Amino acid sequence: MANSIFIPRQIGAMDVAIWNRHAIASGSAMGDIDNGSVFNLPTKSTKVDEFEVWEATLSGSTITGQLWMAYSGEYFSPELQPSFSADDANAFTNKNGKVFPAFMPQVGDLITVSADVLKTAFATGDTHVVPVPEELKMDWVNSDPGTGLTYKLIQTIPLSFGAIGLNNTGHQETGYILECIRAS
Repeated sequence: MANSIFIPRQIGAMDVAIWNRHAIASGSAMGDIDNGSVFNLPTKSTKVDEFEVWEATLSGSTITGQLWMAYSGEYFSPELQPSFSADDANAFTNKNGKVFPAFMPQVGDLITVSADVLKTAFATGDTHVVPVPEELKMDWVNSDPGTGLTYKLIQTIPLSFGAIGLNNTGHQETGYILECIRAS
């Protein structure tokens, strides 16, 4: 399975430092964290070498409070990506136990995500994306739920990935441009 593609097109966190945090996920409940994953950052790490690092946790069965999203640049650093991948953004992930950047979504943020960020496939009538309780994923809904973190579908676009080598033509998948209409 490919990992999620997440592109922060225009997000408030690019200009406001307080909407950014360093996070770490550890333990089997969290696993590796794909970009675009949503989670809570309730407490700071108590480890000496993790100053200003917050511990990522899954949301509860009822999502309350502010959620955060993972958004590392998909650069190809051996400590962050699986060793088997070539320079392929689909092979990128934030490894469990490694510090990664997170941002607090704000109303008006525009992001582009691949289908892998979402729990289920897009279906006719889907218009909004919301977090899934007790998971890192978000999922499609057919209307604005009226509460909680909510993104509205703006446009469907092709995401193309370049060829690696002469005989590889790369690949293309569907991307979704989403606008945050409610941040908490």
